[in-house]
Amino acid sequence: MRQGYVGQHISGGGSNGRALTVSPDQHTNDLVIELIPGATLSGHIKSFDGKALSGVSLEVVKYFRNGDEKQIHAVGSPAFTNSNGDYRVSGLAPGKYYVRAIAPSSSAKGASKEALPTTYYPNSTNISSASILSVRPGQDLSGMDLTITPVRAVTVSGKITQLASANPPSGAAVTLISDDSSSQVEVATDAKGNFELQAIPSRDYILVARVEPPDSKTSMLWGQRTLHVGEVNVRNANFAVGSGVPVSGRIHVDDKSNVDLTKITVDLQPDGNPSADALMPEVMSAQVRADGAFAFPSVPQGMHQVELSSLPQGYYVKSTAADPVENGLIVSQGASPPPLDIILSQNSAAISGSVSNDEMPAAGALVALLPEGSHSSHSALYKRSVADQSGRFLIKGIVPGDYKIVALLGVERGSAMDPEFLQQFEDRAESIHLQEGSTVNLTLDATPADEANQ
Repeated sequence: MRQGYVGQHISGGGSNGRALTVSPDQHTNDLVIELIPGATLSGHIKSFDGKALSGVSLEVVKYFRNGDEKQIHAVGSPAFTNSNGDYRVSGLAPGKYYVRAIAPSSSAKGASKEALPTTYYPNSTNISSASILSVRPGQDLSGMDLTITPVRAVTVSGKITQLASANPPSGAAVTLISDDSSSQVEVATDAKGNFELQAIPSRDYILVARVEPPDSKTSMLWGQRTLHVGEVNVRNANFAVGSGVPVSGRIHVDDKSNVDLTKITVDLQPDGNPSADALMPEVMSAQVRADGAFAFPSVPQGMHQVELSSLPQGYYVKSTAADPVENGLIVSQGASPPPLDIILSQNSAAISGSVSNDEMPAAGALVALLPEGSHSSHSALYKRSVADQSGRFLIKGIVPGDYKIVALLGVERGSAMDPEFLQQFEDRAESIHLQEGSTVNLTLDATPADEANQ
């Protein structure tokens, strides 16, 4: 890729690209590919008293989906401020981002009294109140200045205990993780299980403790808790670690059909703070028996998403009020949850139809189905189809419920199943309710995907 430009992967037609069909022995020599110039971001970072801050890490971040989990990650490598407090980021692809500054710990004035918190543009310590930055191709965004204001820093201390044991765990690692995963601090417990963390700014955190197993036959000890840190020292931030609890369940088929369930695999994926989840012990998959029963011998404390793979052809997980697949599974420390009851049904819905653009078949258009309401966070319910040369499309195996459907032209490959990207077009989407076993035929008008950044 030429320096100063960004790569792109296009699916579909429209102003950003077009579908290309190549026949055997065909020669095509009139292709024109337009390079997209990268944007530039620059600014100055200072402290509340106007002094330039050097060595500050400046990150451009955005939300991504990892399964049903919404995570925020940096785009590219961070930039660092120079001795004058200036930074510059180049080669930024078009899109919507947040900008955050993370000061080095050595920048804190009076480590036991004040600390410099992670700060989002324009000047917020929480991403929920930060400004979204819309970046266009080749745009020069200068003057993106931030002021980092010191906050009260306190001490957090407590004790780690071990479930079903009078002795404290040996060598526990305690990690304090900010609620937006922008910072984390780790210390080790002493011989009595005590720990102390210093110079901690006021905000919400996840406190994690883990003890690595001494051998392959021993399980990791794990525990976590939420913690709010204010302007006074936090003492007795105590909690326990354990080796996990058994979790079991059973899969039923609603029409009592004789279905082979032994090919189904059940997985539990952590669904909490992504940095805390990365430290959580891995839970091995559970294979379903012929009678539908499955079991996990040891599941760590926390929130988990229940995922099923290799379902019988035409079947889906039917939603119920207590459906763990839809609502997630909460595992408490030292107590197994009630057995999971999962129902399979083959009464799925389907959508067929055609897509046009300027009254012509929109070949290659992406047709995206977006779940509404309580289902909107479930990535497995987001479905897509690509219109053929005549503009026809078909989406099968849809879980009944309420959806919005939209047809888009010129969608980049990475955005095709990104709920954050697709939801930008909800106001242009058509609402649809799908009942069990129904097939709906629709005629859709295509929308250029590049209108999302206008």
